[in-house]
Amino acid sequence: MWMTSIVDRYKNRPKSDDFPSMCLAVFASEFRVLSKNENAAKRIKLDNNTGYVVKRTRTQPAVVRYVKFSETKQPELFYQSNLQLFLPYYSDSQLKPQGFETYQDFFHNGTIRLGNLGLQLVKSVVTLNKSKFEIDGDKLVNAQQGIDNAGVVEDAWCELCPEQELERLECQELLQNQKSVDDEQEFDIPDLRVSAQHSHFFQLNNTKMPRSDGLALIRSLNEIQMDIFYQVRKWCVEKVLGKKPEPFHLFITGGAGTGKTHLIKAIQYESNRLLSPLCRHVDDICVLLTAPTGIAAFNVQASTIHNTFCIGKDVRLPYTPLGEEKLNSLRAIYSSLQILIIDEISMVDHNLLAYIHGRLRQIKQTGNSALFGNVCIIAVGDFFQLPPVRGKPLYVENVGMDLWCGVFEIVCLETIVRQKDQEFAKLLGRVRTRCKGTEMLKSDIQQLKSRETGEGSSALHIFPTNGQVNQHNLTHLHSSCPEYVTIKAQDYVNCKETGRQVLLSGNHSNANNTCLAERLLLGKNARVMLCKNVDVADGLVNGACGIVTDIVYRNSDFPQIVFVNFDNKDIGRQRKKQYENHPGLVSGSVAIVPEEERLTGRGGLRRQFPLKLAWACTVHKVQGLTIDDVVVSLKKTFAPGQAYVALSRVTSLSGLIIQDFKEQAIYCNKTVSEYVANMPQYLINKENLTSSSCEFSIFLMNVQNLEWHVKDLALCTKQLHANCIAVT
Repeated sequence: MWMTSIVDRYKNRPKSDDFPSMCLAVFASEFRVLSKNENAAKRIKLDNNTGYVVKRTRTQPAVVRYVKFSETKQPELFYQSNLQLFLPYYSDSQLKPQGFETYQDFFHNGTIRLGNLGLQLVKSVVTLNKSKFEIDGDKLVNAQQGIDNAGVVEDAWCELCPEQELERLECQELLQNQKSVDDEQEFDIPDLRVSAQHSHFFQLNNTKMPRSDGLALIRSLNEIQMDIFYQVRKWCVEKVLGKKPEPFHLFITGGAGTGKTHLIKAIQYESNRLLSPLCRHVDDICVLLTAPTGIAAFNVQASTIHNTFCIGKDVRLPYTPLGEEKLNSLRAIYSSLQILIIDEISMVDHNLLAYIHGRLRQIKQTGNSALFGNVCIIAVGDFFQLPPVRGKPLYVENVGMDLWCGVFEIVCLETIVRQKDQEFAKLLGRVRTRCKGTEMLKSDIQQLKSRETGEGSSALHIFPTNGQVNQHNLTHLHSSCPEYVTIKAQDYVNCKETGRQVLLSGNHSNANNTCLAERLLLGKNARVMLCKNVDVADGLVNGACGIVTDIVYRNSDFPQIVFVNFDNKDIGRQRKKQYENHPGLVSGSVAIVPEEERLTGRGGLRRQFPLKLAWACTVHKVQGLTIDDVVVSLKKTFAPGQAYVALSRVTSLSGLIIQDFKEQAIYCNKTVSEYVANMPQYLINKENLTSSSCEFSIFLMNVQNLEWHVKDLALCTKQLHANCIAVT
């Protein structure tokens, strides 16, 4: 079915009177389409049987709504949109004639002939027509962006209407004093209004895998993993049967490589399979997997917590609830949510956990008393690893309402399955829980010192501090990229006279709230890392590493594109398709374009490539990664858990090289040891069906395709202690 659009009718407008010099915005605003049964004395016939239009005479011109693109971030879309709306044309080819490679080029350098007016500059025609529809448009956009980034200034009304504001505050105080005190104190859940330009995506129901793969995954679980799996499975079965089991809050912990991710994949698969009948729609999500960082989310094929629940960067208390528009979108896709799995829970602080609680409570509309909106929470991680960078870790008791302590029950995985070297695996287990003042085993010290070889390596270097990382990266840049370039960030500020963004000759001072560098050193063959989540779904996440293959310039000292060949070939699959025909593209490379970030509440903006050198990185950056070869420096270790996180990234002792070994650098947080030991245990109810001389237990089971499922039958009946199992 094809419907004639307003653009189609505009292209078929008459070529007489004022129509040739009329732009699309004016046509849509001043003319309306006549229906087939509608007659008008002054109707105007359009070409190619596209209907009739008539000029609006009884009403004001219509308000034209259209998408607005960023001139700095999406220049081609920005100029294409402006030309389509405000430049007269009859065919799309007139918007970018031969000889002009881009819409931007035609906008600035092109000319057009308009009737008797002769040749006119395209820029002048577009600007004139645009001024009729966007009065103070730039000022309004900047004002909205300022509100989105900095919020509404509370004292602004005091400056405008001081007497009325004083009266309002007095009334508000009087009303507050008259309210009765509730018996149960309501806890304010932190939240932020996510701006329209805040990028987020919803996790699709992509957890479906073939049944054979799912069964193989379940069979690979060890004993303790199987116990946890069947306890969660039991809850799912009771939920489907309508028994209304109480939501559980489970904390799965264990050292690096103990199979935490493997277990949650099995739980996610089976829970999703069992709970799917409760979903109202096929695409509804009943089991959701999230992580606090982009690299952690990509590793488990999930979405970040912030993007999933539309949470801004600045997580502060108290908060205003999420706006209805975004809330309705969340409800539409998460209304059937039953289990939320949070990976790398050690990076989540109390404020972020409260945000999750608040979002789920709003989505599920359960009232103030329901923890996490009656959604089950499975938190996965290791508190012996590094805590949140700025927030308070969950194992530290929170003042006020605590959504962790006393709520979650713990189960610990102890068998290390990721490291192939079992002796090294046992060493890591002892390093993980070693407190200050406790002597290390001599055999452990000898093993670690044996890896202090002094040999050079091109493997990733891990340092405790940023200073060490920067020094190492600069050394490698000078040796590997002698023709490196310095890319200066493009900083913009609002012009008071025009309201437009103006490029600064220098840079903003005190730009500490951005990951975009003021000066970025890059060169071909430089090893780099993304420093920002660009597209989590496509793997372009903070922490993704690769090699620079090309730096593309175009009519400017500021590059247009930086091509990067990432280590993980799955990264940037969608982005590769967009630039597959780009001239000079090295096979497998992904195009990285400049990103924009607001620096000030008054419209200050920075435009820069979201990259940094990465021959070396800090311990915080590697948390959650598994690497075959690595060089770890223990010099200047300043925090508990740093040495353990760095050492446990490698899969075997042979792939590890240590620099500046110090026994004093290896220690854990004693508070974590005490807290984990005192957490309530996640009790696994095992029925003791031991047979006696006067009892004979028989289980009757219906199994389809027995030949293929003998292993699964033996696995699921292992704990029943039955005397006889009958199969039909």
